[in-house]
Amino acid sequence: MENQMDVDVELQEAQRMLARAQQRKADALESARVAAAAALAKNLADEEERLLTAKRESEAIQKMWAEKKAAEEQARRTADAAKAAEMRRLEAEAEARAQAVRQEEERQARVRRVEEAAFVAEQEAKALEQELLRATTPKVESKPASLESMPSALASVFGLKSTEQVQIEEISSSQQEKIQAEADRASAIAEPVRKPKPTSDYSTSAELEKILRPALGQVNVQRCDRLASEFSPTPLLKAAQQIAAQCKTKPMGCDAAFYFLESLLETEAAL
Repeated sequence: MENQMDVDVELQEAQRMLARAQQRKADALESARVAAAAALAKNLADEEERLLTAKRESEAIQKMWAEKKAAEEQARRTADAAKAAEMRRLEAEAEARAQAVRQEEERQARVRRVEEAAFVAEQEAKALEQELLRATTPKVESKPASLESMPSALASVFGLKSTEQVQIEEISSSQQEKIQAEADRASAIAEPVRKPKPTSDYSTSAELEKILRPALGQVNVQRCDRLASEFSPTPLLKAAQQIAAQCKTKPMGCDAAFYFLESLLETEAAL
């Protein structure tokens, strides 16, 4: 009976130990469940925070790139506008320069036309003056020889002057110049202004270049050769000296000088 009681006691003790163990297991499981739930909740919260942070960072990056793209677009538009403005400015300057060049060319053309007209008018006036001088110069009639008119040693002995010397003394210096010019023209008339047939004359061309180069600085050698082949040496070189003298008081270009030279020769050839 006593043994039976001991067995019951041991069984009860074992059952209590089992109950305590089961309770501890249940408590441990509950604690593990709570801990797992807490860990899960924390992980979820951390994940939500991470996702929120990532979303904010993504939005910040997108905003930054949008701002950068907008700034680049604005810079591009500003650069394009500046480039277009610079192109308009350059085009305006080029047009202004071209307009200035055109105006200068037109002005020079007008000046050349006026100079050419003035030169032609001057040559025509000289030709008319020479014609008038020839028309108004009285012809000296021949007189019988006398002691006074004989340019001989006898007249010198008696201290007498010839009629020709007396007339020369009475002529003014301006009239002497006109007479000398008429004499030069008469000598030039002896040699035709224009050659009957064009022939090369390089020596005259060299003399023409020698006369014109100091006055013009540069000379068109081909035009010198052509003028020397078409016009006689004496009137050609004389006309060149007139042009060179005119260039000293009124400078002109090479083309204008040759134009005036040829016009002068053509005028003289037509007389």
